[in-house]
Amino acid sequence: QEEEEEIIEKRTSIYDGVSSISALQPAQNAPFFQHIFEIARRNKVLNPSKMRSTYGKLMHLLQDAQTPSIAKSLGFDLYKDLVMVRPFLECRGGHVVDILDDSRLIQATMYVPTRDPVTGDVIERHVVEQLVDKKRRMMKELLDEYSSSSDDSSSNDKNNITRDELQLCIESISDAIAIVESNVAPVQRMINLLEENFTPNSYEKKFSLELRGSGNSFSSSNRYGGYGFGAFGGGFGSGSRDSSGPTLSHSHSTQYTFVWQSLTLWREVQRNMHRLWVCADADLLSVTTSYQLLNTGQGLNRVQSCPKVGKVMRALLHKTQRAAGSSWVGLSVIHLGDRDVPNAL
Repeated sequence: QEEEEEIIEKRTSIYDGVSSISALQPAQNAPFFQHIFEIARRNKVLNPSKMRSTYGKLMHLLQDAQTPSIAKSLGFDLYKDLVMVRPFLECRGGHVVDILDDSRLIQATMYVPTRDPVTGDVIERHVVEQLVDKKRRMMKELLDEYSSSSDDSSSNDKNNITRDELQLCIESISDAIAIVESNVAPVQRMINLLEENFTPNSYEKKFSLELRGSGNSFSSSNRYGGYGFGAFGGGFGSGSRDSSGPTLSHSHSTQYTFVWQSLTLWREVQRNMHRLWVCADADLLSVTTSYQLLNTGQGLNRVQSCPKVGKVMRALLHKTQRAAGSSWVGLSVIHLGDRDVPNAL
């Protein structure tokens, strides 16, 4: 509690001279703190490689601020829902939300790759420029039709949003699509390479995917033992084994299926990564499920249930299992909120 109050006082003093917030009580600055923390959380969703250490500290701070005792002591809430495009447009009223059903939005936000998604080869510059120009034209049409003029934002009940605000919404969608597509592309290329160069039921002698266990068998009842964890030395359990080789044995067909299923599942995860980020944010900052500080075997961790992330992950796993059309080779258990995966973060 004292740390929370100290941090808030320091954040307030940073902006001394910039605005009048330093002259106010912390509770009076609640909208300001909610706003800057929401921006940081939303920034992490679209820029996962950023805020490597500060994001975790931020979420821990907000987690503690969500507990009833500290929230009561602070006298205000630091939490604010993540700002999303649809709710943002809906709060503008009128018919501006109809832009989400406009077919031109697909072209205005389409991903323009610089490499061929199948081969990975660089796409010619003039082709990229043509696609970029098309995006710009579509965006201009949408801005002209759905945004209001700066002179009178209430002149048309269909256009209750400024041009800059609408452009920000369109570019946000475009950025999100670009991140997803750029992350899905290499996984899809790996799947393509697997399917083009191998078949599950036959193989050339020198190009078998078969894995054979090492000479010293791995004797452990650990549930991970048969699925590749620790396959290259180290690993789980106290059994003796040769650390120079794999501890699992897969036939060519089984290993092909295992790799295909793993890559397909990861492709689905990448396609739904923003959804998972939003669910993780909600799970971590939930007021109904608090965390417990437990020693998980890797030090003290905040163990907290993850119902929203778990629901999405189970749906993705079941979707991939149905698409596989064969028995599932890997684990079907999703670990969340336990000693293996303590929390959504």
